[in-house]
Amino acid sequence: MNHYAIVDSGKIFIKSNKLDNQTKKASSQIITKTATKEAEAHLIGYKDLQEAYDRVALLNKIGQEITSSLDLGIVMNTIYKNISSFISADLFGIALYDKDSEEIDFKYFLDEGKKFSGGKKPVDIEGSMAGWVIQNKKHLFINDVQNEYSNYVPKLIGTKADGTNSLIFVPLIINNKVIGVITVQSFKLNAYTDQDLEIIQAVGAYSTIAIENSKVHEEIRELNNIISSEKKELEKAYLKIDKLANHDTLTGLANRRLFVELLKQEIRKADRQKSKTAVLFIDLDNFKPVNDSLGHSAGDKVLQMVAQRFISTLRESDSIARIGGDEFAAIICNIKNKTDIEKLAEKIINNLRNPFIINTSKFQIGISMGISIYPDDDITIDGLLRKADTAMYKIKSESKNSFLFYNEII
Repeated sequence: MNHYAIVDSGKIFIKSNKLDNQTKKASSQIITKTATKEAEAHLIGYKDLQEAYDRVALLNKIGQEITSSLDLGIVMNTIYKNISSFISADLFGIALYDKDSEEIDFKYFLDEGKKFSGGKKPVDIEGSMAGWVIQNKKHLFINDVQNEYSNYVPKLIGTKADGTNSLIFVPLIINNKVIGVITVQSFKLNAYTDQDLEIIQAVGAYSTIAIENSKVHEEIRELNNIISSEKKELEKAYLKIDKLANHDTLTGLANRRLFVELLKQEIRKADRQKSKTAVLFIDLDNFKPVNDSLGHSAGDKVLQMVAQRFISTLRESDSIARIGGDEFAAIICNIKNKTDIEKLAEKIINNLRNPFIINTSKFQIGISMGISIYPDDDITIDGLLRKADTAMYKIKSESKNSFLFYNEII
């Protein structure tokens, strides 16, 4: 070992090679240890940061899934599926709170994966932890239920009194208003951690939005159903009013008012198509004896049967109306020639020749028919009806059970 001293201006310097090496070594070790600790600290910090990032990403994904549906059943299933995938949930429930009725309704409750109906309970019912959470707007986090529940409620309801040992209740709050509660419960002691509580609270925030959206959607759907139902009833009422206003209540045929409107339409169509339209004015022959012998009830049945025979004889494009007691009028459209009308008129008369049977009584009814043609005889509705009526009275006074064109009147 080389020791030496240097005397310089009254100062003595002692230098040792060994001491110098030991000092350097110690310094190096300190630096190494410090760097290692700093590296470890950075690594731990990075891991914590990465875990936090992963947790946020997971919760964001869960939130998107929960809020992707407006169906309350699907929303609740999604909430349970996500929570139970990483938190023990021997019991799981979602209850909605109705402030107006002050009731809690467990819409969704599972006991070891099996669904049960939780039913409705008053929010202030003794022993309800859900009620305590809603009234206090605070969460409950207990890992030894049997020994700690009495700190909050005098007895246990809504849990398995002899089975639940750990539980979390989280209120669902939006705009400072409690709309419900989520609970997870475990049969194990100390089943949950602070991190579990944070996850339930985070999922609860998304759940609150999804449930509120579902409730609003359901209310809108119910309102739409009511509106739709009322609209249908209104449409039925309009149809009934329209039918009463435009149809004969006894036969169901068009009345005079509707007949005039239909004739207007056919005249416009005839003008466009350069065609002709015929108006048939029909009066029943020998109808009065039916009323006199069998009564008005039988007479009404005969009128209904006559109407059905008219309908079965005419084309779908034609129209028939009852415009008086035993008077009818028909519109025959798209006429090619007079022969077409004659054939149809004969067909109507022949169809009416078949006997009518009312209460075992058999009788026959004939018809007298006057015919006017647009635009040959007239171009106005009143004129066409009047001239068809004139032709009808002419044939009725002469022969009955026949037809006559207005332009054939001598």
